[in-house]
Amino acid sequence: NFSGFTVAAQLQVNGQESRTSITAPKKRNALSLAATYEMDALKVSLAFANNENPDVTNNEYGKSSIGLGVSYKIDDNITAAFQYETQNDTRDVFGVYGAYTMGQTQLALAYHYYEEDAKAGTDKDVLTLQALHNLSDNMYVYVEGQWMDEANQLSTKSGETKGLAMGATYNF
Repeated sequence: NFSGFTVAAQLQVNGQESRTSITAPKKRNALSLAATYEMDALKVSLAFANNENPDVTNNEYGKSSIGLGVSYKIDDNITAAFQYETQNDTRDVFGVYGAYTMGQTQLALAYHYYEEDAKAGTDKDVLTLQALHNLSDNMYVYVEGQWMDEANQLSTKSGETKGLAMGATYNF
C-alpha cells in the first residue's frame, strides 16, 4: 500500500502434464492482478484474472476476466458504485449499487445486467435489495431479496426468478 494505491498479485502454479490433447485433463494455473486507488471518498479498482482451465468445446485454453469498479462515498450515510466486467468469449457485466447506512443498519440496492455472447444466448437483468444489521464488530444478520429476468436470444424461452436469503455471519 503506497499513499492510497494498493497492488495485489496472486500466481498459482500447479505444473503441467505432458499430454498435448485439448481433451486431456490439464492442471490449472491461475494469475490474478488487482490495483486500487483510494482518495478521500473515491475508490477505483481494476482487476485481471486468467485461469488456464481448458475449454474443450471451443478447443482453447484459458479464460480471462478484467473488471473495473468505482465507488464514491457521498457522505457518511450514502455510497454509490459502478462495476464493469468482461470475460473473454463469455459475457459482459454492468452493475450499479447504492447503499444507505443508518447506525448499525445498511440498506442496499443493486442492479446488474449480464450481456452474454451470442453462443450463450441468455441475457439477464438482476435486481437485488438487501438489509444488513451489525450486531457487533464480529457479527451481522441480513435479509436479501433478488429478482432475475432472463431473455434467451436463441429461443423464445425466457424466465423470471425470485429468491430470498436470510442469514447471520460471525467473523472469528
